[in-house]
Amino acid sequence: MIRKFKATENDYRAYIELFCRTSLSFRLNARSENNEDGRDYTHVPEFNHYCRIVSSDIYHYIAYVDDTDMIIAGAQYTKVGGTACINMFYVMRVYQLRGIGRKFFHELQKSLADSGVLQINLYSISAGSTAFWKKMGFRDNLFYYTKYLFI
Repeated sequence: MIRKFKATENDYRAYIELFCRTSLSFRLNARSENNEDGRDYTHVPEFNHYCRIVSSDIYHYIAYVDDTDMIIAGAQYTKVGGTACINMFYVMRVYQLRGIGRKFFHELQKSLADSGVLQINLYSISAGSTAFWKKMGFRDNLFYYTKYLFI
């Protein structure tokens, strides 16, 4: 089931796990919270800032939750007119390779289509995700993927 991220401590912890730490592991193949130049690359927002982020009208944060409302995956997208752009799409590491990403994407796609979206774009540089996005019906142009939702 999908739902919006809430301004709660539990959702905040899941947000950090999904979007901050996962994103960090992709950047510069970092091994710690500080890079060699001493700058912090984690970009973990304080709780109050997180509350403003998930309440934004520009960025939409969607959670995929299990039967106990625990977040196991999340996505962040923007929407302009009939086009949505998925900027982040992560499944918690312990839930990967179980079909969660596929189920989550199909629910997100249905929700977007129901809201009038006709096209979904995304940018992905992860070699492992290329096959996944193609299975989901996206056409690629190097690292930029597009999926049209109309017939």
